Order: sequence, then structure tokens, then C-alpha cells
Amino acid sequence: MTWRLRAAAFLTIAAVLTVGCDSDLARPAKSSTSGGELAVQTNTIPASVYGSLSGGGQNREGQWKISFAGQTRGHALHAPVDRTQNRWEGHNPRGQWTVQFHEVSEPAVSGGTFKSTSMETIVFGLHPTPDPTCVGASTITASGRFNGSPGWAISFHVTDHGSRGRSGLTDRVRVSLRDPGGTEVYDSEASGDFPLEGGCLGPHKNHIEAGNLTVRIDT
Repeated sequence: MTWRLRAAAFLTIAAVLTVGCDSDLARPAKSSTSGGELAVQTNTIPASVYGSLSGGGQNREGQWKISFAGQTRGHALHAPVDRTQNRWEGHNPRGQWTVQFHEVSEPAVSGGTFKSTSMETIVFGLHPTPDPTCVGASTITASGRFNGSPGWAISFHVTDHGSRGRSGLTDRVRVSLRDPGGTEVYDSEASGDFPLEGGCLGPHKNHIEAGNLTVRIDT
């Protein structure tokens, strides 16, 4: 008996992982959706899972815009916290992410591009009860280059709300960027560039205007 979380991604991301700073990272079709299905087959929380986060899209609000695309996958161990038991955390997953800060309120970041060189951690979360409008959540951290300079890092937080056609909801994202000294130089929550909208798993994220992100968890 297993827990399975399935979602289908219709956004091709292979090409966008190699785009440069002067390119528009993600131009997904407006109709892009995922079909989220959550099937709980046992009441026992798995000690470990194998999962993935993949897809791409954009946050847009007025003049501000951030694009992102990539995929990360790996094993994660049960790591409950006070607010939830349905949490798993893994280290050294495989994958690659690109985040393009087309225009943001921080001048030192605006126009720049982060490209990962190594994935550090991946975290998965599930809603305590099956819900097709709340497929799952994932957070990744990655080290990489910002505008070609090494030693930078990102944290990327996602809530997958499943099929937009079924749930009427779009996926939610929050992204932060840290310099080689570990100082956070930009955060889409703290910046005020994007409105904060509640999600079924984790607050302080903004809905994506285009694209789709897929969280999948299997035992």
C-alpha cells in the first residue's frame, strides 16, 4: 500500500534551461494546466518518498516580472514539524533550475539570471486529506551562478493546486536569492513586488500568471 501523488505537466522545459539573460525565460501557453490526482491508500505516513518538482512559468504584477523553469527529483525522508506531519526532506537531489529576474524592485537583481550548478535540498509536503485542488508543495534550495558569478543560491517554494480548470486556482510561488556571503538580496515576499496570496499548503506566495508547476510524490 502506498501514497501516490500524480500530476501531469504539459510545459516543455528543456530548451529554456539554456536561455541567456536577455531572453524571456518562459512563454507558456495561457491554457497550460496540470491534472492533479491525489490517492491516499494507507493511513501510515511513509518513512521515505521519491518525488519531483518540475515545470515553469512567470510571476507578473504591473511592471514586475520573474520567470522560472526547471526540474528537481530525489529521495526524501520523513521530517515532520510542529505544523504538519506530512513533510519529507531530502539532500543532494538531481536537477537544474533557472530563474530570470526580468524586472524587480531591487536594482542589483533586476535584469539578472540565476542558473543552478548544484541542488542542495528538496522538501515535499502533502495536505492531510485528499484534495484535487491541493496536490502538494515543494521547496528546493540550489547553488549556482548569478549573471555568471559563482557562489549564489536560491530558495524556491511551490504549491501545486492541480488543474486550473478543475480547481479554479493557479499554482503559487515564492523565490529568494542569496549572495555568496549568504545575505538575502531579494525575496519576492519581502520585496512587496507581488501580492501575497494564501495557499492550501504554506502562505506568502504569489500565483503564477502563466505556466504550470507539478509536484509528484511516490513511495
